[in-house]
Amino acid sequence: MLDEARLNEIATEYHQAEMQDMYIENMGQFYEVPWIHSQIPSGSRILDLGYGDGLVFDSLLDFAEENSCEVTMIEGSGKLVEQARQHASGRAIVEHSFFETYESIEKFDVVLASHVLEHVDHPVAVLNHLSTICYPSARIVGLVPNCESIHRRLAVLMGLQSKLDSLSTRDNIVGHQRVYSLATLHDDFAESPWEITEYRGFFLKPLANSQLLGFDKSLISALLKISDELPTELSANIAFVAELR
Repeated sequence: MLDEARLNEIATEYHQAEMQDMYIENMGQFYEVPWIHSQIPSGSRILDLGYGDGLVFDSLLDFAEENSCEVTMIEGSGKLVEQARQHASGRAIVEHSFFETYESIEKFDVVLASHVLEHVDHPVAVLNHLSTICYPSARIVGLVPNCESIHRRLAVLMGLQSKLDSLSTRDNIVGHQRVYSLATLHDDFAESPWEITEYRGFFLKPLANSQLLGFDKSLISALLKISDELPTELSANIAFVAELR
């Protein structure tokens, strides 16, 4: 299991740092948020996995108030827990815990796993554990990076990486342990009590973030919007909804 020292290191070096490409990632998350919210029924008890840079969590605070939802967020980095509690201002419960060991007396209707499964040591173990703290009608709403994205396909053809699922320097900085394809994501869920019922893609990404730096934000916005019209397997991120079998 990733220890807290490593999680705090990732928080310091990436989430709390002024990384040059952060605006690209933030634009992507802002575009994804309405879809995430659309998958959450009113009155839900929501478990949000991980704080990251806080965009998804912060968006949930207003959404929860408007839709009579309750939010609990769990985070393994003490540094990010402090930040999350300041942002929550009492509007959500923020717990300092690893995903694999979190216990709750109350059960949840919706689990948000936005860019989570690529970080954990054992995704299937996390999925199995989540099933024990959720109602039988619960769903997971999540996103993972797609190894079959256009930019990774081009990188392999150009000899910049050996395989579609090779981890880049940036992957290592942000703590990725894997990148998914539709097939490998399906395989992990097939070993768990959850079944994926919906897929969609976000962000037609033709180049790596480092190569997109300096491009006009209107182009990034267009690449996000056009991904709505394209096959999921071409997008940079795979979004999914899963339900208990």
